Amino acid sequence: MMIYALFKVVIASVIATSVMTVMSYAVSNYLGRQYREPVLLRCFLDSFNLSWTARNSIILSWLLHYSIGIALVTAYQMYWSFVIIENPWWNLALLAVITGLIGVGSWKVIFKMCKYKPHIDYLGYYIHIFLVHLIFTITATFTYLLL
Repeated sequence: MMIYALFKVVIASVIATSVMTVMSYAVSNYLGRQYREPVLLRCFLDSFNLSWTARNSIILSWLLHYSIGIALVTAYQMYWSFVIIENPWWNLALLAVITGLIGVGSWKVIFKMCKYKPHIDYLGYYIHIFLVHLIFTITATFTYLLL
């Protein structure tokens, strides 16, 4: 049974992270702004001055991006086992808003830690990251429930 739960977490997180990332790439292309999480994670990783090749840095940024998705869906699964609010729509809304706020807070910390500050519209990015985390949460929840 534990293997099946792990399977659900991994599949739901991969699908939700992929949907979120596609949305970020689409918004970036549409607005002509840098809102691509893996690219911005690479700026963060470059701050550590590790002697990696550019290819390894790109791969690590994508792995980190998807690992964070797995961590979030794992946290969702733990939350779902202790749900206090009986209305599932309120649970989803609460989880989505909390995830959006965590996303914004995490990126604020990441940007403060970056040695090389990306030249982006930070306010626009924070609004964007909040919204795509809502999409992530909804996608992860419904995918998990369908499995």
